[in-house]
Amino acid sequence: MILSGVSFLGNLGITHALTQHAAWPAELAFAASLVIIFFVNFACCRWFVFQASEQPIATQLASFLTATICFRGLEYVAFLGLHSLLGIHYLIATATVLIAGFAAKFLFYNRFIFGRPSAATQP
Repeated sequence: MILSGVSFLGNLGITHALTQHAAWPAELAFAASLVIIFFVNFACCRWFVFQASEQPIATQLASFLTATICFRGLEYVAFLGLHSLLGIHYLIATATVLIAGFAAKFLFYNRFIFGRPSAATQP
């Protein structure tokens, strides 16, 4: 939950800072925040949340990247729909998208990316 809060606030903060202070379009600012938070999330998930550092980092990073691209792609499309098509304020659209994706990502990452093999599948 702490990492989700950090990610959520990080995404909002980066999106807001780039939009308001760097004069980036909201669409580009949100995309940049997703990339930055990706690296923070991977490191935190690997070493703190799931404590799965016994698996090869390259394999885990590749799996995490693939899953994250899929999830973030869906989140970005949802953001564009809410903000660009429906005219919802970019911070509300960002918050809505991030909250909606939280549970699905946690369950997926726990089961398929950072989960430890069960006793039945170990040799």
